[in-house]
Formats: sequence, C-alpha cells, structure tokens
Amino acid sequence: MLAYALVALLLHDQPFDAGKTAAASALIREAVAQGKTPGLVAVAGDARLARWEQAFGNRQVKPATELATLDTVWDMASLTKPVATATSVWILVDKGRIDPDQPVSRYLPDFKGDARDKVTVRHLLTHTSGLPAGNSLEHYKAGKEAARARLCATPLQAAPGAKFTYSDLGFILLGWIVEDVSGQPLDRFARDNIFKPLGMNDTGYLPDAALKARCAATGADGVGWLKGRVHDPRANLMGGVAGHAGLFSTGPDMARYARMVLNKGELDGARIMSAEALGRMIRPEDVPGGKRAPGWDSRTGYSTQRGIHLSEKAVGHGGFTGTSMWIDPERGLFIVLLATRLHPDGKGVVNPLFGAVATALTAP
Repeated sequence: MLAYALVALLLHDQPFDAGKTAAASALIREAVAQGKTPGLVAVAGDARLARWEQAFGNRQVKPATELATLDTVWDMASLTKPVATATSVWILVDKGRIDPDQPVSRYLPDFKGDARDKVTVRHLLTHTSGLPAGNSLEHYKAGKEAARARLCATPLQAAPGAKFTYSDLGFILLGWIVEDVSGQPLDRFARDNIFKPLGMNDTGYLPDAALKARCAATGADGVGWLKGRVHDPRANLMGGVAGHAGLFSTGPDMARYARMVLNKGELDGARIMSAEALGRMIRPEDVPGGKRAPGWDSRTGYSTQRGIHLSEKAVGHGGFTGTSMWIDPERGLFIVLLATRLHPDGKGVVNPLFGAVATALTAP
C-alpha cells in the first residue's frame, strides 16, 4: 500500500475551501497510485498566505524510499527561466541597466550577424528570437567561453519576432546578459537580489550537502541517481548554473515568490523591484500562436497546466522534471505543483494532472 505524507495541511477561507482542496487531493492521490509520479508537493494561496500545503507520496523510491515532505527540495528545471533569470533581467531593467527593447548585441557584442543584430532582449524573453530550441551538447564540453562563442554564432531559424519557438538557448543568453551587466555570476545575483530578500532560504543553484539530503531524485547518470545535481544536460555541462535550468527550491519557497508577484514586487517589507517593473514582467502579450509575458507562459501549447478557470492575466511556467507554478493577479491566487515524475524510470506524466488540479482548485 502506498504511503502518503499528508503534512501541514492548512485550510482557511476562499479561494481554496475544503471542497476544492479535497477534490484536488483526490486527483493527486489517484495519480500517485497509478504511477504517474512517485510523489508531489502542492501549495496554493493568495497574496497574504499559503492557504493549502500538502505533500503526497515519495520523493524517492530507489535505492531507498523517502517520503515527500513540504521541505523537499526539487530540481525546478525550466521554472529557472522565470524565477531566476527573467526576474534578474527585470530587476536590472528596473535599475536602468537593461532595456528590453534594445538589441541583444548591446549587451553581448559577439551576438551579431545573420540578422542577430535585430534580436532584442524581449525576443529572448518571449521565445520569438528565431533561435532554435537547442543545440549540440558537444558545444558545452570545451568550457563556457567556447560554448558562448558557438551559441552567439548560432544561425537563426526565423526572422526575429516572426515565430514562437520555445528555446533554451535564448535563456542561456539571458543568463549571460545578467552576468555581464551586473558583474556577478547568475547564481549570486539571483541569491542576493531575489532569494535572500524574499526569505527563500532553501532556494538557489548548486545545493549544499544539507539541502541535497532533502532533494527529490530525478534520473540517473550512469553513476547514481541525480539528487541535488541538475538534470538538464546543458546546465550540467555548464557546472550547474545556467539561465534556462539549474535552480532548486521547495514548495513553500516558491509560494513566497508567488506572493511577491501578487504583492507587486514586495513581500514582508522587502521590495525586489518596482510595481511598474513587476507589471511589465507579467503582462501577457501577443506572440505568434499565443500569448507570452516576457519571461512567462500565458496561453500557448505549453500552458495546459493552467487548467480552465484562470483569468487571461494569469502567467506561469512548467519544468521538465515535473514542476509548475501559475499566478493569477486578477483572481489574486497562485498554485505551485512540484512532482518527481522522472524518478525512477523517466516515464511519469503529470501535465494533465496539473491542469486537472488547477481546474479543481479554481472552480467557480
């Protein structure tokens, strides 16, 4: 019989009443029982509080079983893009250090030629730069400078602004822009300007030994289970710190981030950016085939995790390892779902579950 860690259940008033959380819990228990994921942490709330927090199943099943707990540390995968990288970019925009509508070559001079001069920072943030989704892992094996030279010379596959192509490469470039403009490594800039001010004490790149002990396992790399080591192969080859992947966090920490967004850039007296900059970061805009905010998903083929009841102002993002966060400023709520779908066999499926849970939690 599957064991469930049902811990720290917090039920308050609307928007997440007992009926909605019970329906969401039933969907999650069924998915765990069916093997869709060994375990999951769910956190939902509003600008003031996390109104519902619950852990289900296990964060690891091989070589030994470990229960999922609220303080489990998860490989955020592509949730790195909005939470670490895009937020860092918009902090620098707020400081007047980056103009999102200026060419990338203004900040990365080697990114030029082949129409690359026309690619703006906003194009990178909205995945409309014309860059391909990825490139060869061989490009990263000779070190960061060689990888940077190869990426900056990558041919565009479409004219800037003409096509939406979800691209890890664009966010790798954004991570380098943050580093070059700020003069700090991306992990340090994000720590000092986002995570520490917001009290996200279990969030960052390159988890230490204490955090690794609480990490959910993902896949295996031929040596052992990836537990506290980034799953994404490009981020791994880049030493664990990259603009597109590499961040680790917990459900409660991600809830603090979401509450900051709902509080327009501020949480518990700590302001990380102006309300105006925050509003620009999460404002959905038209892109070919859908809507994206500059750093976030809104309505594209990647947004099934949002369910059917969130407003048109909602933004969110998912991650390959089984992570999702959606924030709706119009309804004043957020939903964080973190699963270990890749462990142990890489066959877990959670996006339909995430959409169903979001729908249950936000039903009228």
